[in-house]
Amino acid sequence: FNGDGVTCSDIDDCAAAPCGGNGVCTDTGADSYTCDCSSGFTFDGTTCAVDPCSDPGAIYTDSASMDSHDAQYGNHHVCRWSMSCSDASQVPQLSFSSFDTERNFDFVYLFAGDCPYSGFTPASWGANAACGSATRVRRLHGNAAQSGATPDQMYLFTTQTAVIIFDSDGSVTRDGFDASFTCVCGTGYSGDGTTCADTNGCADSPCFDGVTCSDTPAPGVGFSCAACPAGFNGDGVTCSDIDDCAAAPCGGNGVC
Repeated sequence: FNGDGVTCSDIDDCAAAPCGGNGVCTDTGADSYTCDCSSGFTFDGTTCAVDPCSDPGAIYTDSASMDSHDAQYGNHHVCRWSMSCSDASQVPQLSFSSFDTERNFDFVYLFAGDCPYSGFTPASWGANAACGSATRVRRLHGNAAQSGATPDQMYLFTTQTAVIIFDSDGSVTRDGFDASFTCVCGTGYSGDGTTCADTNGCADSPCFDGVTCSDTPAPGVGFSCAACPAGFNGDGVTCSDIDDCAAAPCGGNGVC
């Protein structure tokens, strides 16, 4: 409220447009308001946030924090979070700060690669759930200890885009999950996570002396060595002198 103490009026909590451009704000009393959000958005208690549980879901680039809210959804109520790195040398890394879903019924799937919201095919509670052409890398359910989704567990993907799908059976309410993702250097690259460059497989001179080393370009890893010098045999990393006396070139009348 504001006023002179004799007359006090409710402060308009909608004056600062807390719902943004994606909803209509209604003042509901002192220090209280609600948002009637547009399709594709949901009121998260503060503003109209992207609704991950309607097509196309929540889409993030380079970094994000994700909140499933209380996991009180209907049967096979699908929610989708897409995470992409704008730099081709980077891949998403995901971590959960909290995790609690109904074990054996509410599943969180991690997919490497992109897939549309409509591409998710739920199975009979999860065993064979698929999402387009993306590769399923993990299925999580239960609390943090049961699922392995503890705060110290990092999920590193091998693709530039990754997708989280939450599939609920709607019977029991849990706290859901809080997660965050960042982009880090992918396989074959090294750097500080912001700037990544090809890891030089030849940096430690792994080939035999005088043999040319060729780096395997990222996202490949390693190196290759040219042929051993004349008079030697081997794989280019290890080269051994060929025994020129093996064919007994001196015959029976001399020692080679």
